[in-house]
Amino acid sequence: MKPTIKYPRQEYLARFSGETIDIGEVINSRIPVRARIQVNTLTHHTLVVGSTGSGKTHTVSIIVNELIRKTSKYRVLIIDWHGEYMKLINKAEYFEPRRVPLNIIEQNNIYDFIELLQDSLSLTPPQVFILEKIFENKNHMINSIYDLKNILEDIEDEGSWFRESRLSLLRKISPLTRDSLREIFGSSRDKLVEYINTYENPIIIDASRIQDPYIRRIYVSILLKKIFREAIKRRIGSHNKLLVVLEEAQNVLGRNNYIGIITRMLSEIRKFGIGLVIVSQSPSQLVDEAMLNTNTKIIHSIKSLNDLEVVSKSLYLPLNIEKIIPYLDVGEAVLYTRGLKKPVIIKVKEF
Repeated sequence: MKPTIKYPRQEYLARFSGETIDIGEVINSRIPVRARIQVNTLTHHTLVVGSTGSGKTHTVSIIVNELIRKTSKYRVLIIDWHGEYMKLINKAEYFEPRRVPLNIIEQNNIYDFIELLQDSLSLTPPQVFILEKIFENKNHMINSIYDLKNILEDIEDEGSWFRESRLSLLRKISPLTRDSLREIFGSSRDKLVEYINTYENPIIIDASRIQDPYIRRIYVSILLKKIFREAIKRRIGSHNKLLVVLEEAQNVLGRNNYIGIITRMLSEIRKFGIGLVIVSQSPSQLVDEAMLNTNTKIIHSIKSLNDLEVVSKSLYLPLNIEKIIPYLDVGEAVLYTRGLKKPVIIKVKEF
């Protein structure tokens, strides 16, 4: 039998300020109370976790639809890892990755590019050294990932270690130059900022159309880096704030495979008007920053002891609520957000 807990009304009443969005109902209450999130906390990031089939995608869809219905102050970008959101988001603009091509190599941001490749391709120090040397000596000749591949193929080896590292680096970069990806990584300019600033409706980028998870991860990583950089330049987020939904976040914020640039930016991008909704099946797989730098946490049913321990420590959950989490029904969750005195159990509303 699922444990139950009821709080008197004064135990969970929130002190909200400003606009709020309604995502459901608090169910561990003696008096019906709506479950709400303050709009102005969304730039302080949101974490949505839960086992497969527990209701994460539905919850995120409710947040997005309610946000767009309630206010015009936000743009929304959904990076859809599995292609699930097209039928769930009202009036969304749908894009395949080839319609949002990336200028993967930028002459003014070479070291950022090298660092990004170092993280996403797991480059070794010798491979990073070779990349830096190539850009120092042949920067004027490299305008695309295809130019870089050609130079790697032709460059003269300085020894056996150099040859081994060069060939290994070439094997890691070559998948990005497949003919099928030329429309995605071969652009001379980025259209992302133009789309974000043009479309008022939510934008869905269906990353699932890139079938290779290895390439998909690189595409999403570069996409996020460009969003963060453009926010710092105040080209996005200055007039309308931006909410970015990142599905399967462990692919770029995983404890063992995180993208350094993205992890470091979690605590900084909020001041530039960017909020992340980090969605994952397993909180224990995520870097600590994903737990520490999310103001709102929505915990659907999880059964792993490791995941429960991470959630309990980050929220200082009372034992009675911690015991309930594995038994939550689909669509039920533990919510903690600014304004609540303590975590509450909610039922996310239907469309």
